[in-house]
Amino acid sequence: MSIRLAGRAARRGLALLTTAAVVGSLATAAPGASAASRLTQAVRELWGNDQPLAAAAAFLMHHPIPFTIGWIILITAVRGPLAIRTFRARTAD
Repeated sequence: MSIRLAGRAARRGLALLTTAAVVGSLATAAPGASAASRLTQAVRELWGNDQPLAAAAAFLMHHPIPFTIGWIILITAVRGPLAIRTFRARTAD
């Protein structure tokens, strides 16, 4: 069901889906899933401009620094070896 909704949203050019359109375990992470929001909140905390969050805010927004660093490590761990393999394949004689 959610794959069809995501496909429709992509065809219509919609960038965001509502939480109602996301099912299962993704629905619990959806409210705080925006990496840009977490990065912004992490920078605010690190620069001492921390804004108070509502108690109902997503868990990920209350702890943005470890999650942002974790995503950086995860993306580098996945994409780094792929980039090196592609580079070696294209530069091989």
